[in-house]
Amino acid sequence: MIVALAMGAVLLPAAEKPHAVIVVGTHHYTPQKTMPLFAAELERLGFETTVINPAWEAEKDSRGLPGLEALEDADVGIFFTRFMKLEDEQLGHIQSYLESGKPVVGFRTSTHAFNYPEGHPQFEWNTTFGRDALGTPYRIHLAGGTTVEPVASAKEHPILTGVTDANWKSPGTLYLTDLQSGAVPILQGTGSPKGKKAAVRTNAFGTHELKPEMTDTIAWTWSNKWGGRTFTTSLGHAGDFAVPNSMRVMVNGVFWAAGQPVPDAALEIQTFKPGAAPKKKEVEAKEALPNIIVIYTDDQGYGDVSALNPEAKFQTPNFDRLANEGIAFTNGHSSDSVCTPSRYGLLTGRYCWRTLLKDGVFGAERKGLITDDRMTLASLAKEQGYHTAMVGKWHLGMDFPGTPATRDWSQPVRDMPLDKGFDYFYGIPASLNYGILAWFEGRHAAVPPTLLTGKKKNPRHSDYRIMPPYLDPEDEGAKGFEVAPDFIDNQCLTRFTDKALEWMSGKVTEAKEGKPFFLYLPYTSPHYPVCPLPEFHGKGEAGPYGEFLIETDYHVGRILDFLEESGVDENTLILFTSDNGPERIWPERIRDFGHDSRGGYRAGKRSYYEGGHRVPFLVRWPAGIAGPGRSYDGLVGQLDFLATLAELMGVQLPDDAGEDSQSFARVLLDPNAERTRVPLINHGCADARYAITDGPWKLILPGEKTSMELYNLAQDPDESDNLVEAHPERVRELTDKITQIIVNGRSTPGSPQPNDTGYWEDLTWLTEAEYKELLPK
Repeated sequence: MIVALAMGAVLLPAAEKPHAVIVVGTHHYTPQKTMPLFAAELERLGFETTVINPAWEAEKDSRGLPGLEALEDADVGIFFTRFMKLEDEQLGHIQSYLESGKPVVGFRTSTHAFNYPEGHPQFEWNTTFGRDALGTPYRIHLAGGTTVEPVASAKEHPILTGVTDANWKSPGTLYLTDLQSGAVPILQGTGSPKGKKAAVRTNAFGTHELKPEMTDTIAWTWSNKWGGRTFTTSLGHAGDFAVPNSMRVMVNGVFWAAGQPVPDAALEIQTFKPGAAPKKKEVEAKEALPNIIVIYTDDQGYGDVSALNPEAKFQTPNFDRLANEGIAFTNGHSSDSVCTPSRYGLLTGRYCWRTLLKDGVFGAERKGLITDDRMTLASLAKEQGYHTAMVGKWHLGMDFPGTPATRDWSQPVRDMPLDKGFDYFYGIPASLNYGILAWFEGRHAAVPPTLLTGKKKNPRHSDYRIMPPYLDPEDEGAKGFEVAPDFIDNQCLTRFTDKALEWMSGKVTEAKEGKPFFLYLPYTSPHYPVCPLPEFHGKGEAGPYGEFLIETDYHVGRILDFLEESGVDENTLILFTSDNGPERIWPERIRDFGHDSRGGYRAGKRSYYEGGHRVPFLVRWPAGIAGPGRSYDGLVGQLDFLATLAELMGVQLPDDAGEDSQSFARVLLDPNAERTRVPLINHGCADARYAITDGPWKLILPGEKTSMELYNLAQDPDESDNLVEAHPERVRELTDKITQIIVNGRSTPGSPQPNDTGYWEDLTWLTEAEYKELLPK
């Protein structure tokens, strides 16, 4: 969407149009959208432009992006690049352009344009492009936004013509520099590392001492190694193109580098918000309800999304696209630290420990944890006229016909997704290690699980495989869990995505006519077995685990491509998140590859510490999210999605539904919205401890052999400084709050509701008598 501030006149005479060639060296990343729009603004002001993308997929060349040979005819080369691995011929075009001494402009991520593996003949380009062409090698970048202001000595510089404020906000993170001799600073920025806490970080580019607040140059001019007139800036985040000062600096920088007079201050520059909705939208019930897709990964940590982890050892361009074209909720939590209870919380908006399942997970075969009369995301959507489907891993209990010794697979499976609000189901009953593995569609499997198997050694990872050969139950000594002859573990992601696309393709026409669809797509990755397909072997720099997430990212890209090609992309809301933090082998990845799946948080799966439940939480909705490309650091839980959808649909939840769900719809619709979440409870599976977070404060309640712990997450995100003794009043306050939330049967306003059981022994800070006394009368 283009927002015209003032059209003005074309600046340069037609006969003198300089040719700007814009190299967008990233795939499925917001520059794919922003730079063509930036090129259109340059053309309005008198440039001729060509936008090229050397990393573009061959089958998408029809989109009209030519090759790097266009640089031969450029008067100015503009680079918006990141982690490229070009073939020598392609790289040669860039090298020839630089050696010609023609002008160079670098935006945002371009100082780390290349990512050749160590030992590759072009490995030095990882450093030398930034250093020799742009004026600084890449070092590290921080977190959150940046406060921008002109450098005092440069306030009269032509590039600052028309800049109206002494300082302004950029949504992009601060990049630390090592400016080369002769560089002239124009702008400086101030930002902070994650948690606004001092830290020492080591990456492939060195060791960096980070302070709670840091200032560095973010725009400069230079004469590069080959004599080319150079303008470089770390501006270029999707949100910068909507900020008049940022947009003017970027436009002026191109004019300056090209040797042209910069636009007059009186000529206003067009800004734009690619894919954005108006600044603020009100919730209008029943009007243009969005399609909804929930993509739920399994054991994926916060640090397993490259947009959230600058030091990730593999790239996830499609996960990143969700963040860069939507909202990255950086303080988003699963409702538990293991599989089954987190899925219950996501689908119902209610803590699982209120049910019969107080700790641990289900197997494949068990009475369903979600009762048929409880509202789910699917039943809510269905009541509002949606088509509903689930494709993937269920893990909330199913009732299979007979017993393992007396199965009758001609009979239907019961107490399963079709009984919980879904019209269509294709998938598996639980994690692969729990068996009864077959490709169930509806209540039956075309090829039922009539054979037996056990875990087989995985030659590429420290876990197991589920793959043929399998055993006939009639064979002597045959044992193991049930499996279908056609089941293979590494087919899950492909089959699930194929079926999801097949189902959605049959709903597109009705979606365009006003009957939307809801799809719940819980993938099995990167949970054990870690089994990426052979075509992903060798990708990334974090071994098979990284390959598995790269494959997962690929399938998310298939979903995004389908939505675009089907014409339903704009009004489809996607929630992407994970059921808990990374499996216990995360320390091995740090040791072997330097990749931290936790994203720097403490512990992982099964833990009440942040690494156990602070997970990727990304929401994309082009037609609905105002100001996309931003992050939100307020507390939010997967529990909250039910109330959020209800608000967007104009539905008032009854008292006995979504008892722990608090809507974050206003955060989607208004970039300036203020939201204070009621305290959020997290639960550890390792020793069944509870934690409550209220604003920055987190109290971990005592376990059978462990004491209370209190942390201020704003100052101590890695939970290393226990403040129990320093803040006894805070301990009492949070203990009272978690107690009330438990006994009242709800977190949110409304009538108290019963838990499904009475007192349970994990409530170590309460006696049974105290619990009964506190129950609502």
